[in-house]
Amino acid sequence: YITDTNGSGQPEEVLLSSEVGCLQEVVEVDSIIERGRLRPGQIFMVDLVNGTLIRDKQLKDQIAATAPFEEWAGRMLSINDVIEKTKKISDEERMMRASNRLLTAHGYTTEAIDTIVTPMGAYGKEALGSMGNDAPLACLSLKPRLLYEYFKQLFAQVTNPPIDPIRESMVMSLRLPLGPEGNLLDKSGDHAKRIDLDCPLLSLDEMHAIKNMDMEGCKTAIID
Repeated sequence: YITDTNGSGQPEEVLLSSEVGCLQEVVEVDSIIERGRLRPGQIFMVDLVNGTLIRDKQLKDQIAATAPFEEWAGRMLSINDVIEKTKKISDEERMMRASNRLLTAHGYTTEAIDTIVTPMGAYGKEALGSMGNDAPLACLSLKPRLLYEYFKQLFAQVTNPPIDPIRESMVMSLRLPLGPEGNLLDKSGDHAKRIDLDCPLLSLDEMHAIKNMDMEGCKTAIID
């Protein structure tokens, strides 16, 4: 709520709460000048020095005018441009890497195929298993393990529903810049010397292009 307690028509108090209806019995209805709520991505600023309110659009316009951010963002490399400028992957290598791509994408391991899928198809029986997870830690295994096997879930008393970049596109996105990060406190166009990815999950062509690219400010190396 933004209230005017002395009838001057100017904001006198700014009252904030985390829930709707918390201040109904505290604030006099006649003194309310404006009421509202912060929407996703919005900012509400109170300048205590000058005694003014700075709205979301006004604050963002002020920050955007301090540097040519739009011009800098346009300098980012598109992953499609990187693919066009690098050597194409050979058909032989493509077939070799794509042979088990669907199994890997859906989380199937050699162990799961041998102990679960094969017996179900051959004998029509479901494999027996014990309750709980008594498998050894993935970090101690000498065999290749899936990424999620390195993590163990800790259950919280309060759980939040999952979000995704499709239904919650206003507050979440999979788009990310790939490359070296500069000083976040330094306004410079050098921050844009990165690759613009729509998704962190790379296709075979995208991975090959990134591994073999040799552009100014974006060189790669294979460490393992």
